[in-house]
Amino acid sequence: MSIVNIYSRLPVALRELLANIYARKLHSRRFGGEFGKLLGFLEESQYWDEERLMIFQIERLRQVISNSFENVPHFRKLFRDIDLRPSDVTSLEILKEIPVMTKDMIKSDPLSFTSENIRSIETIKDFSSGTTGAKLEFFLPISLYRLNFAALWRFYSWAGVHLGDKRVTLGARVIGERPPYWIYNKSENQLLMSIHHLNSNTISSYIEKLMEFEPVFIQGHPTGIEILADEMLRRREKLKVKAVFTTGETLIDTARDKIENAFGCKVFESYGVSECVVAAFECEKHNGLHEAPEYGITELESSGEEGFYSVIGTSLWNNAMPFIRYKIEDLVIPCETAICSCGRALPLVIKKVIGRIDDIVYDAQGNPVLPVTIRMHLKPLLKPFQNYQLVQLDRLEFEFRCTNFDIDQEKGFDKLLKRLLGNNIVLRVNEVHEIEKSGGKVRNVINKSGKSS
Repeated sequence: MSIVNIYSRLPVALRELLANIYARKLHSRRFGGEFGKLLGFLEESQYWDEERLMIFQIERLRQVISNSFENVPHFRKLFRDIDLRPSDVTSLEILKEIPVMTKDMIKSDPLSFTSENIRSIETIKDFSSGTTGAKLEFFLPISLYRLNFAALWRFYSWAGVHLGDKRVTLGARVIGERPPYWIYNKSENQLLMSIHHLNSNTISSYIEKLMEFEPVFIQGHPTGIEILADEMLRRREKLKVKAVFTTGETLIDTARDKIENAFGCKVFESYGVSECVVAAFECEKHNGLHEAPEYGITELESSGEEGFYSVIGTSLWNNAMPFIRYKIEDLVIPCETAICSCGRALPLVIKKVIGRIDDIVYDAQGNPVLPVTIRMHLKPLLKPFQNYQLVQLDRLEFEFRCTNFDIDQEKGFDKLLKRLLGNNIVLRVNEVHEIEKSGGKVRNVINKSGKSS
């Protein structure tokens, strides 16, 4: 039995104690050290003029190229092959001379992308979400990890909320197999609510807890927040908060409208990747997503599909495992203008992110099962480089497609999905050579049954 399964079966008081011990460690890692200095820097730099931001990017890029030339085998060879030296970095145009790097390139030879002096750098190990295929393992310097949270809290401040404000997070963490399906994180004044147990049987208790907690703001996956908003509107109940921040999935317009009506506030969307290469955030003017140019360099490259652009990012802070012209495999629709009426010099870059939308499916009793729940439970069963797609064809009919699986996995998939969706469903498990992509992304969960939220 895994540690997660053991934890989820513990008594509530013990679960909360252990969760808060772990949360204190996370709080120190996220907000310790230079976090305050980084947040102060970002709060100031958002009002720099365009020229000053560009000079900052060029200087940081030169440092990245220099470090990679000296310490990273892949880039040392590449830069010699294309005759590129750190002194050549006098403008951002130099990036066009560098070939893109991809997730598959890193997975095929991770050591060649890792700094030879990584032991002298304080790092954390992290993983990509795996939405475009198998997850990627990589290293982040602790300074970049903290910068990522500083950028996030700068974003939150645009909606008038601040570090320490009471918040609810509706996310993918395992809280427990028995109610209550939430835990209070004292270190961050945060109520963590499990998205996995949100269904027609539990939604009343979720709404009751939300009303009792009275958060200043809410953050989480839009599919889960929309379900809460739907039910609250049906009951003609409202809970006024300062803002709702969505993450992890594309926010569709109808979901935005429901959430804003139920919570009496504006919704703020963000875009980023686990590799901490690029980040973009929606400000209070809601004209699109602002690039965080102090964080990384974002390039939008024509995808060959009219109106859609591929995202290529270069981290300006990762000296442990540099990401230089990293192809993220997302498609986006760009903003028509880079200038926003909010007064910040951070350019508007992304109007809409394409290809991050998975569907909600419904179990045999008609309860919604969110895509994040499907992903989290299937992840431990998947082998490296495997991918999957679950399709609901009718109320009780499902097809599960997976690449290159064995008989033991097939049994595991069957058992797990019937536990999540109901033992009386009709499930076909089919092996496929490749999972078809949409908008550059694999849609892992698709509902073709005609039922929607």
